[in-house]
Amino acid sequence: MNSILFFDGDCSFCRSMVYLLSKILADQPIKFAPLRGLTAHQYLKTIYLQSIVFFEPHTNKKTFRSEAFFRAMSYRIPFFSYLGKISFLFDPIYLLIAFLRRFLPHFNFDLKGPSFLP
Repeated sequence: MNSILFFDGDCSFCRSMVYLLSKILADQPIKFAPLRGLTAHQYLKTIYLQSIVFFEPHTNKKTFRSEAFFRAMSYRIPFFSYLGKISFLFDPIYLLIAFLRRFLPHFNFDLKGPSFLP
């Protein structure tokens, strides 16, 4: 089973970033799904609307916010796993972006294809 990066599907900026990540991680065993979707209801007991969640089913591990991003990116670039260990330093930046996300520039990408789950 593939790992899944859950994201805020109602946020245009988040959708733009997920589209970019899906291109960077295209050859990695990672799928993407909205936090309010069917897949999230299946795998997450709690809905985390102010965060991204990276779920690795083979270990049943969930990571959040900056650590989730770094963990997903470490599949492509192993160096990111080291940043995940100090992700708490990046969380204030993540929270600021999460707060401002509705005002940040974005593009309306169509998130369809084999990498995207409902």
